[in-house]
Amino acid sequence: MTLRIRPPARCYPANGEDMKKLVCAGEILVEIMAERIGQSFLAPGPLVGPFPSGAPAIFIDQAARLGQPAVLIAAVGDDDFGHLNIERLRAAGADISAIKVHGGAATGTAFVTYETDGSRHFVYNIKQSAAGLIEIGTEARALLASADHFHVMGTSLFSPETIAAARAGIEAVKARGGTVSFDPNIRKEMLDLPGMREALHFVLSKTDLFLPSGPELFIFARATDEEG
Repeated sequence: MTLRIRPPARCYPANGEDMKKLVCAGEILVEIMAERIGQSFLAPGPLVGPFPSGAPAIFIDQAARLGQPAVLIAAVGDDDFGHLNIERLRAAGADISAIKVHGGAATGTAFVTYETDGSRHFVYNIKQSAAGLIEIGTEARALLASADHFHVMGTSLFSPETIAAARAGIEAVKARGGTVSFDPNIRKEMLDLPGMREALHFVLSKTDLFLPSGPELFIFARATDEEG
């Protein structure tokens, strides 16, 4: 017997006017995974992938699959990894018109291995990749001019350029009376990046819907779970 998995059904509201345009700006990358738990990147080993990835791209992909008008402002290289991601988003129904393709830069990558205790270890190339070239260009400004909601992933605040893109998106949507959601999705090792803490608090101050995991609350509260 052959088991066939259907793609998720699109959930359109009865009234098309109720559809809100979601916009996110941030990194696109591919993820390449170690095949074995506990496998180290200090020696050759089997890998699986590439898988389309990047937290903002995953968010927009899922929103588009649910039938929501969804836009990603991003940048990729003119390479197989970049085209893999673009085609994945196109197939999901996302608006890809604000994704820039750069011939002189490589698409971002993340190599990940799972440790025996369940934690993950990453080797990234994001800031120095095409993802670091994100900007609010003509296409992005046009899309933001009709956007109802802007979503921020904390992982996207990794450089002054990406922080500027997030701020521009927030300010454009807020000026139209729109809303902002914020998923910190942050790791402690990122907090020392230049401008990261200031950017996190700026985004939080503009946020209507905050979506932290448990440990991420302590980043903003400056507390620990031992403090009652």
